[in-house]
Amino acid sequence: MGHSEQGTTALVGPSLSGVLYTLGAMFPFLTDAISYLISIGTMMLIRTPFQQERTSIRRKVWAEITEGVLWVWHQPFILTMTLLMGAGAFVFSGTELMIIILAQQQHASAVVIGLIFAVGGVGSILGSLLAPHLEHRLTVGQSILLCRWYFVLSWPLYALAPFPLVLGAIEFGIGFVDPIEDVPYFSHRLKLIPDELKGRVMSACRLIPGTMRPLGLALTGILIQRIGIFPTIWLAWAWLLVITVIVTVIPQVRRERSH
Repeated sequence: MGHSEQGTTALVGPSLSGVLYTLGAMFPFLTDAISYLISIGTMMLIRTPFQQERTSIRRKVWAEITEGVLWVWHQPFILTMTLLMGAGAFVFSGTELMIIILAQQQHASAVVIGLIFAVGGVGSILGSLLAPHLEHRLTVGQSILLCRWYFVLSWPLYALAPFPLVLGAIEFGIGFVDPIEDVPYFSHRLKLIPDELKGRVMSACRLIPGTMRPLGLALTGILIQRIGIFPTIWLAWAWLLVITVIVTVIPQVRRERSH
């Protein structure tokens, strides 16, 4: 899904969920289930091939997975970014939970909480419109470092936000900046991967972030319950700071340019 579609979903979904929740606790979940049925139906109607015809004999799944992992392992930039995105997912997966708790402590209603996330969707839409223009002015490495340091510098605002409007502004900024990294990086990664390996390599690249998200969300919930919301925010900030400093000094990221 592109960032404009993600932004639109983030804009409409949370605010609509807040409204539906006020009508009844079951309505958001019922609507979500219906949306998946619609997605399955529309995907079944797609007839266009997305890759070239394959003439090679299919091998065992584990052999193909291993091939994708080995390709990533021998690409220093892709490997570094995969680890970075996994480490980031470990923290970012708990962001929504933190925002909900912070907003509830500020006595925000379900509709207001939905609007906070919707504002982030607006930022994502605007950022996705700006990102292609910045690709000609920033290298891939510069785009990554710009975004990562923005996340580090803006993260403490979660702990300092005095009311829900500020939480919405933080979400807007995160949503706006995120495509500035993702658009050039993902397009650059696609150019580097051989066509016949795209599926295997993309699966390998998603393995670590996909594994870290549920772990990070679970740990965020445990930390909030054990030590409180604000110490959890500062621990997450320290984690982001450390991984951002590490990736900044790694030349494979800092010097990477589009081909």
